[in-house]
Amino acid sequence: FSALVQGSYSAQKQIDWERLKALDVDVGQTYSQIPDAQQRSNYQKTFVKGFALGFKQIGGELAGFRNWRIFTKDAEKSVIAADYRGLTLLLTFPKDGKKLTGIQWK
Repeated sequence: FSALVQGSYSAQKQIDWERLKALDVDVGQTYSQIPDAQQRSNYQKTFVKGFALGFKQIGGELAGFRNWRIFTKDAEKSVIAADYRGLTLLLTFPKDGKKLTGIQWK
């Protein structure tokens, strides 16, 4: 998450692009419809850059996240939570891998 918020392209390798759901958008569905490898790479870079830019535009700071914890854990996934400015960030990771599949505010 740190790499994503900072706009680092290393975040691309930590995301399960075909299954990603971010902020109520099924990114994976859009991503899966891109036929060309170069276009998929460009999509990933644009997403990472846009996510970081959006975070910066609201005055977001990585250091502001507090109380990191396991929110839920079951046979299919783990959800990690962190509190930020009165909201809770939820990051979802499937049991079959360590790549991010969900980003949601609660």
